[in-house]
Amino acid sequence: MNPGMRQVYFYLILLGVAGYLWIGWVYFNIESNREPLVGCLIKSVTGLPCPSCGTTRSVIHLVSGDFIGSLKTSPLGVISFTALLFVPFWALWDISMGQIGLFRLYRKAEILLRKPVVFIPFIALMLLNWVWGISKGL
Repeated sequence: MNPGMRQVYFYLILLGVAGYLWIGWVYFNIESNREPLVGCLIKSVTGLPCPSCGTTRSVIHLVSGDFIGSLKTSPLGVISFTALLFVPFWALWDISMGQIGLFRLYRKAEILLRKPVVFIPFIALMLLNWVWGISKGL
């Protein structure tokens, strides 16, 4: 495994661990009736939600078994939760088995997202999610 691959795997695992810690922290605070530390820097500065606002709340709905509530809060939560379930473990699997399947998928996604036919609809969907978040008052 070359240094570039190691770096990608390191960051994917680090992001996965950070995601689990963040969701655990927020979920624990909600379950214990404490105010969770949830904040968006963009929202606190501009007063408007960022394009991904609501993702944490959406994942918390999923963890609580509320799939519909999750989708209503933010569809990005479902995508984030799915990635959080698979990516860190796939990375650990690849490292332990000497495989590079996740890295190949990462590279293919990177190349695919550079194509305007994919990039433009992706940005349009993010903007629609942002408008939806603003309209819901996130």
